Amino acid sequence: MLKYIVRRLILAVPLIFGIVTATFFLAHLAPGDPVDLYLQPQRQVDPAVIERVRQERGLDQPLHIQYVNWLSSSARGDFGESFLLHRPVRDVLAETVPYTLLLILAALLVDALLGISLGVVSAVKRGTKLDRAVTLGSLVLYAMPGFWLALMLILLFSVQLGWFPTSQATSLDYADLGAFGKLLDRLWHLVLPVTVLGVAGAAATARYMRGRLLDVLGEEYITAARARGFRGWTIVRRHALKNAMIPIITIYGMSLPLMLGGATIVETIFAWPGMGRLTVDAVLGRDYPVILATTMVAAVLTVLGSLLADVGYAVVDPRVSYDGSRR
Repeated sequence: MLKYIVRRLILAVPLIFGIVTATFFLAHLAPGDPVDLYLQPQRQVDPAVIERVRQERGLDQPLHIQYVNWLSSSARGDFGESFLLHRPVRDVLAETVPYTLLLILAALLVDALLGISLGVVSAVKRGTKLDRAVTLGSLVLYAMPGFWLALMLILLFSVQLGWFPTSQATSLDYADLGAFGKLLDRLWHLVLPVTVLGVAGAAATARYMRGRLLDVLGEEYITAARARGFRGWTIVRRHALKNAMIPIITIYGMSLPLMLGGATIVETIFAWPGMGRLTVDAVLGRDYPVILATTMVAAVLTVLGSLLADVGYAVVDPRVSYDGSRR
């Protein structure tokens, strides 16, 4: 297994390199000059000052030279300094990436628990009112735009009822709370963002799980299990669920890029201090170092998600070897 993981990581390097390279040139070829926004608060700036800023940021050099310099510094772990925040990008990422990971992992947990449970119940109760209700609800939630759902939840549960905060990751008095109080405060702020990000995924998971479980329940070995006296939930738990979970694991691994994209919208609406919101601000401000660094982190997380899905697939199904063949 270790050899397989190492080989996959080595093969991922050219992919990440290609993604970041394309992002570098697309970002620099976009209209506008970051120096204009960098000096925007000032009026009638001396051209010599503008030129000096361009030289300090390396923007006066040819594009291919900028690319080589960035590639060299990034290989050493130095992603430069943010044009907007005037701080090392590495420090900014160290603050924002944990917030994004917390949001995504919590959303994946909600997605898994809710989606798989509803999918199993819907399959077992096929044709009943409960099945039709789960199917209809899943389709509605899956088709619902995430930004609209976020705004509606804020309007109802934050503005009208006052149950949850409208934005940010912590309250103003967070520093004065005890350890348990800080935990509750963080969970309190997580409820609405995680609901928006996790519910849509749970709706899709429920549909996938229902269809896959119905296919498995029609297999011959399930019929043989029924002939031996097994019934209802016993068959699902002992025989069908594990085989039905195999493609679901793959779907979870490949859904990480979608989660990252959804997190960008959610973080922007809820002012969540994560990598997605940082990326949006960087794009609007033409903050090239931050754009490139966040793109690289997103590419690495996507590759890791795919790798974890492959490993999980082999763990759940012992017939699958780590070289991709079936035993």
